[in-house]
Amino acid sequence: MTTPTTVDIGTLISSTPNVYGGRPRLARSGFPIIQLVADYHSGMRVADFLAAYSQLDEESVYAGIAYYLANRDALDSELADRDSLGNQLYQDWLRERTG
Repeated sequence: MTTPTTVDIGTLISSTPNVYGGRPRLARSGFPIIQLVADYHSGMRVADFLAAYSQLDEESVYAGIAYYLANRDALDSELADRDSLGNQLYQDWLRERTG
């Protein structure tokens, strides 16, 4: 009988200073956690992630969601900042376009 292998969940999330600004990402695919959070907020669930992003696997998506839930305040704040900046850039673009 063979012993099943186990995966250290900490190996499923990575962060490298010069990659994606040092922000956390799914280690196997490089998928940014903040994008996972944005999609999760929009209602996506594990099956939706797997259908939408072929580079993701089930274990990584669950690890990303667990990471988000464990760091919810910080990631929600980062997402709000990102959304605010996006909205500001869009408004600036509209003003320039309508001049």
